[in-house]
Amino acid sequence: LLVLDERGGVWHLPLLASGPTPRWGEIEELTTLHGAPFCRGATLNSISTGAIEPGGSPDLLAGDISGNVQWCRYCGVDRAGRPVYDTPRKIKQQNPHVNGGAMSVITTGDWRNTGSADLLVGSVEGYIFWYRTLATEPLRFAPPERVRVGDQEIRYYGKPHPAAGYHWGSSQG
Repeated sequence: LLVLDERGGVWHLPLLASGPTPRWGEIEELTTLHGAPFCRGATLNSISTGAIEPGGSPDLLAGDISGNVQWCRYCGVDRAGRPVYDTPRKIKQQNPHVNGGAMSVITTGDWRNTGSADLLVGSVEGYIFWYRTLATEPLRFAPPERVRVGDQEIRYYGKPHPAAGYHWGSSQG
């Protein structure tokens, strides 16, 4: 289990035994491949894992307080069995940076059956953006597309309903 603290540090809580009464190991702060705390390079506010590269291991994806998405490539495990990730790198697509990480947890999935995962990121405007992976060496994404169901953007499913106390509709609630 990966845990994010209030300053952007990433912690590992190992599950020693599952079942009705799970047994947890000692929680320890993770450092990057180069020994630095994760909060040194970016102030993270949400984390997720997902394999971006074909056949890859679960990389760490994080949103930072500036709304950018950070990528930390999975590098294996250390002697204690904890995951090791590379230093956070801001994900770029064409221009500007992939944005929206401050508003939602980044989700990955191979929705096109290409062998490479794409990103879904909630935006500050309330839309859900789909970033198709174009290449993994170097990592590049297509410009974002707003996710739609039929001809409606997902944001519009959250319609205002003032009588019920909802005054603004969006994918963010």
